[in-house]
Amino acid sequence: MAPFRFGKKAPMKQLSGIELWHIPGDVYSKNGTGYFTDDCWSRDGRYIGHNDHYKDSKIIDFHKMKTIRLPGGTLPSWRVNENTAVFLTGSTLRMLRMDDMKSTTISETVGEGGRMGNIDCNDEYVYVWATPDGVVRYPLKEGGKVELCNAKGSKVDANPFYPVVNIKRADGKQPLGLGGLWMNLDGSKQAWMNPGMMRHHSSWLGDGSYFILGDGPVRGRKWNEPYPSNVHLLSPVDAGDFNPLGTSGRWTIAGGNGGKGIIRSADLRSGDLNFEFNSFSAIALPAGTGDKSGYYDSEPKGSPDGTKFIFGTTCDLTEIPHAFVVADQDGTTVEVTSTEGFPQSGYFAHSDPIVNGCTIAEYKSKTKTSFQGVVGRAFGTAGSGLKEGSWITPWEDRLLPREGFKPTRKSNSANYAKKKGMAGTPLQYQRNLQSYIAIVRNPDAPWMRKTAAGAELIPGENHRETRGYFIFSDGVKLNNEPVSPGETFTVSKPGTYTASAIEWFGLESGQCGSVKLSAPGEIRIRESKPDDFSWTAPRWIVGGKETSLAAARKASSARRETVHRVDGVIAVAESRNGKMKTRVDLNKDGKAIRRCFYEGGQMVKREYYTRDDKLDARELFDDEGFITEQMIHFHGGKTPDMHWYIEKGVPQKLISKIKMGRAAKQGPGTYEKQGLDWVKVK
Repeated sequence: MAPFRFGKKAPMKQLSGIELWHIPGDVYSKNGTGYFTDDCWSRDGRYIGHNDHYKDSKIIDFHKMKTIRLPGGTLPSWRVNENTAVFLTGSTLRMLRMDDMKSTTISETVGEGGRMGNIDCNDEYVYVWATPDGVVRYPLKEGGKVELCNAKGSKVDANPFYPVVNIKRADGKQPLGLGGLWMNLDGSKQAWMNPGMMRHHSSWLGDGSYFILGDGPVRGRKWNEPYPSNVHLLSPVDAGDFNPLGTSGRWTIAGGNGGKGIIRSADLRSGDLNFEFNSFSAIALPAGTGDKSGYYDSEPKGSPDGTKFIFGTTCDLTEIPHAFVVADQDGTTVEVTSTEGFPQSGYFAHSDPIVNGCTIAEYKSKTKTSFQGVVGRAFGTAGSGLKEGSWITPWEDRLLPREGFKPTRKSNSANYAKKKGMAGTPLQYQRNLQSYIAIVRNPDAPWMRKTAAGAELIPGENHRETRGYFIFSDGVKLNNEPVSPGETFTVSKPGTYTASAIEWFGLESGQCGSVKLSAPGEIRIRESKPDDFSWTAPRWIVGGKETSLAAARKASSARRETVHRVDGVIAVAESRNGKMKTRVDLNKDGKAIRRCFYEGGQMVKREYYTRDDKLDARELFDDEGFITEQMIHFHGGKTPDMHWYIEKGVPQKLISKIKMGRAAKQGPGTYEKQGLDWVKVK
């Protein structure tokens, strides 16, 4: 009973060894996991909440490969410390405990129009918004009584680890326009999250430490520092709607800016690009439509350990051919990487710098690396030309068969085309969002070390999704069923022992380092790492030789390396006379991406560099630790694309060469703070 179709091939090969799983759904309607911050993964990664054409919801059990239907239910939120789903069916708020399938009714009288928010970090309340009383909360127990939060807004996101929630588009007079509101768990203390001109598609980082601002580079405000305070640049990776990729706080993931289909992940340990993946998700709509990105937004959401993510696309990614433009094009011949898989003549869909979604062009013929006789803006779509890096896919591969075409009431592209007078054109027959799961890395291997009783197995650095472990003796697997965390595994003879971790999807880690046991004994399977264990350790270098901390403190010049047990050296700091002068954070290839500079032990400058050593971003700090200037050079440009001037956490001026989210909504130019307004002055 497997409701999933494994992608037999992934012709894009954008990630080495990528695997794609398809979750089938109604191709006439949008299917997926809700708004980008909606909480779709269970806490151990075994279950995913999913919508069917926004009418019914389901919970997918990826261990048993079965589906639990929630007829008429909303996309569920998940409790923090157990596999319990909380969801709305009409005005009834319910819980479903997955371990024994026990259902509990919390309330049967949720206010009209109420929408699900998240569950607080204490696992006690679920927040509901858009009720007649604004934001409310319900205790997670049978017959829970509603409690008012004295706030209104369009979305409530609870921090997964700290006692604060964020309300998007909160009502009330706010600094520099419409922004967001932070409040504690009962609503009694409230503070502005962000000035409106810096408001973006935002979410909490996986470990709750930062509130991440999207639509640009990865920037974040610390969870306990509401506005006015620093908005730290965490990575120059440029993307759209950021979401956690794992609960560690190391990675974040986002769909592409402007709906261009590109999904990007940043590794915040160094600030480097983690991976890039093109979903080719887009809808072609008539010229003048504006932003209808909800029809095709990929909304990527990472699993608890960051091994995989779920996303939506309007393409069949296991089948669709694709090409990329090799240089800016403005003629009738378009040079591309390859035309393999495209018809000899016909139409192609392509991304465009000024169009949300995609636009369509006709071509008369093709060669192996070019399209000939190209005419843009087919079927009434808009477009400005093809730029280097623009993706191209066959237009017909984005369409559903006209014969037997039966759009549902919620069919997005068909209904919108009809409203715009385009009924009967190919725009009406476009495929809508379907969900895929992409596997991007294997689980972390555990660590084994000797004990008096034999050995103990310490879970991998990320282990929330771990189902159990396989134990090996001299390379031979000893158990067919995984041994669970918290149990003890008996070994009956001497030997060399290793172990691997397996999670609920069936993904298995590599084997850990070996331990040689000279007698029978026990291997204790720990649920979490012991206090005397760390994945990193410092190493002190003076005069090119390793030394002690005490000797390094006395030296006029010393170097501190942060050594990871698996990854090696991940950071290097230089000190003079006992005070830090510089620190660099290294990517997986040893490149210095984040570079920090100190005076008197306090950071005065932070920079980010590309892998080929070009400046990507720079921040300057005052003697109180406030950021005074932030300069962002997208993709290593010589001059900043965005230059912020800031005083004590309050933006004062922005010089922008590009249109970037709401910060420069009127396009390139200079913007200044004037009272409570944000005004373009030139």
